[in-house]
Amino acid sequence: MQKEDNLDLIHRYVAEVWDSAHPADPEVIRRFLSPSFRRHLLALGSPLDLEATIDRLQGLTTAFPDLKMTLEDLIVDDDKVAMRATLRATHMGEFLGIPPTGKQITVTIVDIFRVEQGQLVEGWGGFDVFDMLSQMGASVTIPS
Repeated sequence: MQKEDNLDLIHRYVAEVWDSAHPADPEVIRRFLSPSFRRHLLALGSPLDLEATIDRLQGLTTAFPDLKMTLEDLIVDDDKVAMRATLRATHMGEFLGIPPTGKQITVTIVDIFRVEQGQLVEGWGGFDVFDMLSQMGASVTIPS
């Protein structure tokens, strides 16, 4: 039963947080993410806590108000769910300091979540920010 419950949790998370009204509603996000949620984005950086994750989701869904996620793959192993999805959206608000371009973007997101007591407690991964910025027409300079 745990496998089906975890799959259902991810389907509801995508439908109610990513594909619903934007910007993302903090109360809806809190139904899916544990108060102790940690989002691991960088190998050497500190993970984001719940509030920082909510801010990040709100910023993303404000910049891309028509954002939709298509689940491509879901794999469940005990308390972990691996997800590969495609994000499609239009850049209609400021994102990472870049003013709206009106450009359509399509990027892949790969995430692994750990589930505990019906909520997501940890997440690793994310979408390809460099691909997204490139599609928006932004130039990225990596310092030497």
